[in-house]
Amino acid sequence: MPVSMSVARPPAREFSISAVMSLAATVRVDYRLAGVGGSCDLTVQGPLAMRAEVMVDRSQPTEDQVRLLTVDQVNDSGLQLQGCSEVAGIPGFASDVRDHVAGPAVTEIFMPACRPCESPAFRACTTP
Repeated sequence: MPVSMSVARPPAREFSISAVMSLAATVRVDYRLAGVGGSCDLTVQGPLAMRAEVMVDRSQPTEDQVRLLTVDQVNDSGLQLQGCSEVAGIPGFASDVRDHVAGPAVTEIFMPACRPCESPAFRACTTP
C-alpha cells in the first residue's frame, strides 16, 4: 500500500522514483536450535522506503513501457518484528528477515509497467 510517491523527470528518458510504503506481512519461520526443530509466525510491519532509476521506452506506438534500471537505496530500518521470541535473539536474524521481506516488495513495486497511449494509468506489461 503506497503511502507516498514522487517522480522527478530529468530531460532524458530516465526517471528517478522515490517511494514510501507501509508494509505488513506475516512470515512463517521454520527453525532448528540445538537439534530441536520448531516453527512460529513472525509479523513484520512498518515503513519501507526506496529510490530507483527507471527507463521509459516510448518506441512502441501503442504504449509507453517503464522498466527498472537500478535500485539506488532501500531503507528497511523502520520495519518492526513481532513474535518468534525463540529465534529473535540470534545474531543477524532481524536483518536477514528484513532482507527477505524487502527484496520481494521492491521487485513488486518496480516490476515493468506499461501505459496504453489512450489511458493515464499504468498496468503490468503483457509482453516482456
